[in-house]
Amino acid sequence: MNSRARILVVDDERGIRDLLCCELGDRGFEVVSAEDGEQALRKAAEGNFQLAISDVRMPKRDGLETLKALKEADPHIEVILATGHGTMEAAITAMRKGAYDFVLKPFDIEELSLLVEKALERRELLIHSERLNAVGMIAAGVAHELNNPLTGIMGLAQFLGAEPGLSPQSKDDLAAIVEQGKRCTRIVSDLLLFARRSPPKLEVIDVDAALDAALRFARYDGEAARVTVVRPASKAASRILGDAVGLQQVFLNLIVNAAHAMASSPVRRLEIERIEAERRMLLRFKDTGEGISEENLQRLFTPFFTTKPSGKGTGLGLSICRRIVGQHGGEIRVESRPGSGTTFTVELPCTDTIAEAPCRLQ
Repeated sequence: MNSRARILVVDDERGIRDLLCCELGDRGFEVVSAEDGEQALRKAAEGNFQLAISDVRMPKRDGLETLKALKEADPHIEVILATGHGTMEAAITAMRKGAYDFVLKPFDIEELSLLVEKALERRELLIHSERLNAVGMIAAGVAHELNNPLTGIMGLAQFLGAEPGLSPQSKDDLAAIVEQGKRCTRIVSDLLLFARRSPPKLEVIDVDAALDAALRFARYDGEAARVTVVRPASKAASRILGDAVGLQQVFLNLIVNAAHAMASSPVRRLEIERIEAERRMLLRFKDTGEGISEENLQRLFTPFFTTKPSGKGTGLGLSICRRIVGQHGGEIRVESRPGSGTTFTVELPCTDTIAEAPCRLQ
């Protein structure tokens, strides 16, 4: 629940105002009331509100005018309009002017409370999306600016390292420069991938082949090379409509993350299982690592959040994975308890033609 969210109730009927203030207040919201549009705008100017519930027919300034003024003052505020004399035309007009929804009086308080929750949730999602887009633009600009000097630094270090007569210490120092340059390059690559918003390139692919490729790439990671991978045989069809490169990125990230989570475990075992259930393909990556705390589970897919030591991760990998899987019409979930390992499940639609593809792929 979005408890403590501030809600502005605007209605010229005192009974309606008192009812909503009482009911929504009992649900943990901070509710302020106004008897007309003019008073609502004055109160909105004095304090920050996340949501307004406004009557349509009011003296001085009606609900549509109030809606327009509230949105002009704060584009992020969500507004629900309520009326006892609603028509389809009025509802359409309200939605076009930016209302989240249009409800009829007398309204069911439980249904209205659910609508309030959904409106507040959409507000948070839109704000989060705007922030991510802004971060993505900055990240892309920074990444492009870093690419050229990084290439020059690494190239020069490699050139100098091949010079005859260098002392062992100098060779080690130049090798360290190259290695750190490679790490910076990986960070730049993650930033560019995070910033990229282009849709996936669709074709019929073999998921097993994409998984095989990811496992081959993972061998170049020191920790992943020491992990025993178990893949139970599957009779389920492995061909779907998808982006092979994108899904390889997802699988590689999950494999390497699992390997690093098992770095201190006595048993380093990663089981990758593929099954089909109700036209959905499920790929489970189950490790024997140390597990993840409940607190960190809630933030795991948040961009730039990482549990790895400083310098060991960008915190972008799982957020990129979720976006790629989402672009395929699927979802990614995680189950974990400290000391009991972690299981990531990638769920994808079993479609192998464009006609069947989820709308997000179009």
